[in-house]
Amino acid sequence: AEQKARTSAASIDAEFAAAKAKLDLLSKQLSDAKSLKVQ
Repeated sequence: AEQKARTSAASIDAEFAAAKAKLDLLSKQLSDAKSLKVQ
């Protein structure tokens, strides 16, 4: 049971990291778009 819990915790960490990367990319694109509008 402990092994299974460890595995699911690792996959949750991986999903979280992937979601955070998407979010970072979106916010980067958003700030790029804003700076394009400003110019």
